[in-house]
Amino acid sequence: MWFGTENGLNKYDGYTFRTFTNDPNDSTSLSNNYIYSFFLDNHGSLWIATAFGLNKYDKYTDKFKRYFNSPQEERGANNNMIQSFFKPGPKDDDLLWVGTNNGVYQFFMDSGNFREYLTKEKIGLRPGAYGIWDFAEDHHGIIWISSSSGLFRFDSRKFQVTPYNNILGISENETTTGILFLCLDKTGDIWLGTLDENLGLIRLNTKTDKTVHYTHHPDDPTSLSNNSILKPFIDSSGDLWWKFLTLA
Repeated sequence: MWFGTENGLNKYDGYTFRTFTNDPNDSTSLSNNYIYSFFLDNHGSLWIATAFGLNKYDKYTDKFKRYFNSPQEERGANNNMIQSFFKPGPKDDDLLWVGTNNGVYQFFMDSGNFREYLTKEKIGLRPGAYGIWDFAEDHHGIIWISSSSGLFRFDSRKFQVTPYNNILGISENETTTGILFLCLDKTGDIWLGTLDENLGLIRLNTKTDKTVHYTHHPDDPTSLSNNSILKPFIDSSGDLWWKFLTLA
């Protein structure tokens, strides 16, 4: 079992924890300790998204191979901050999409090369936005992209991006923490997690574009206990779970 934290990557074997961190003197260690996400490919290789570069873990040697988007591996380059993954499908076994502060890049796992795909201007990320947080593909092949600038619908066949903030009730001029993570249920509805006190947990019907907002109500014990939703998740039984952010 793997756990990503702000202080490294943790591996639990059922008995003990082992923590992998960056060693400035070891190029085969993690490139950065801030772990945003990880992805297990069809070959059993673990890919790790960090605040500085993409990493591939070799389970036989316990070493990491680093991949950087910026030619000079510049530490301050926004496209080296890898925040999320998306696998387009089994037909593109070598292809992985990665979300960054500069938009979406295609990453070819066999060659280790990056290619710009959806620029932040094409997507509509606001200046100073914190990047691409999550992806989900619906039953019609439409890609939904969550970001610090809100939610976007991407039709890859037409290469068309449609912003969904107005439909979600978010003003384009409104300062918001954005849509962090999303998931699809069996009906095709999308569940969206936000850190905005006014938004809470959002359910979007992709057929009708109707939304339902679930928020905390102090006088209702059956309402959400917290409006800061980090990660909604649908289990194999179709039940919805979510993770809260609780500040001390």
